[in-house]
Amino acid sequence: MSDLTYLEKSPQAPAEVTDSVIQVLVQKSIKKREESVLSFQSAGRVDQAAQETKEIEMLRVYLPKAMTEQEIEEAIRKAIQEQGATSVKDLGKVMKELGSLDPARAPKKSVSDMVKKILSSL
Repeated sequence: MSDLTYLEKSPQAPAEVTDSVIQVLVQKSIKKREESVLSFQSAGRVDQAAQETKEIEMLRVYLPKAMTEQEIEEAIRKAIQEQGATSVKDLGKVMKELGSLDPARAPKKSVSDMVKKILSSL
């Protein structure tokens, strides 16, 4: 996979390429292909869109099952309780507590958005 080769040669490359790093790369690759499918469909290139869709299906096999919104919310509420967070100002503390969540199962952007939403409703 070219993304892995690029990562290994990158100055920001992690010291060790773990399963989690590879899973995040696969997620990014899927996202690129999903964008390509939309572009191909809007340009009337149905054959290319179908090829990209097949590649997406093949890549998804290598990903772990994503956490449900309910599972993510439960982890967030537990972290909020443990940190004693009461407002959005405590976002950093809560996110640090949630750092152990696997980004391949719970994307950091989704987690961060949900933390903000929950903290702002307190």
